[in-house]
Amino acid sequence: MNSVHKFISITKDLASYINKLLDRGESKNMKMIREDTEAFEHGEMQAPISQLRVIVSIMQMIGARRILEVGTFRGMTAARLAQAFPADIIGAKVVTIERDIRFVEELKKRWADLGVMEKIDLRSGQAADILDRLADEISLEGYFDLAFIDADKEQYKNYTEKVLQLIRPGGVILVDNTLWRGEVAGTDTQSNLTKYVQDFNEWVFEKFGENASIIPAWDGMTIIVKE
Repeated sequence: MNSVHKFISITKDLASYINKLLDRGESKNMKMIREDTEAFEHGEMQAPISQLRVIVSIMQMIGARRILEVGTFRGMTAARLAQAFPADIIGAKVVTIERDIRFVEELKKRWADLGVMEKIDLRSGQAADILDRLADEISLEGYFDLAFIDADKEQYKNYTEKVLQLIRPGGVILVDNTLWRGEVAGTDTQSNLTKYVQDFNEWVFEKFGENASIIPAWDGMTIIVKE
């Protein structure tokens, strides 16, 4: 059987079914903040609950204690990851980078309400510059175990190369939106963003080979395991 036929389309009804199952394990406060985020302008940019749960599962499987996020948006992913740290682990941290400083105070209040503020280190500014500064700190603070990149697509390769230097061997880099609404399958696209993602995908699998894969769900999420 052709492996393409093994995929199913995620209809609204099926997505709703999945979300109802996952809702059972979500705290009331987290659910309220997630729904508020989804209702916000460009709320579709927020990773859905099913994707968040997969990211948390990967975090738990590799025992991640230091996590790097490039692209904070409304702080939902950082909060969920910070919540998932084992209670008895001291010093666990999510370092998250966001260039839009308009929501800094709101983000901090949201994280404080969830009781995770002390586990999140928000860095405001251009991601490339902050990643370079983190590289200078790494000898003091140790390597990151897991990174999640969800920011400007034209910088994906640049970000991934910089993040690669910050991740420990055996660590994982996750990159969101790598199927880009399905448009990456087109051969005559006129969209620069689609071309950026196509080029990034080609680069990833040329460079990392079998250490890279794509989850064909949501808007696509690439997984890179550092050797």
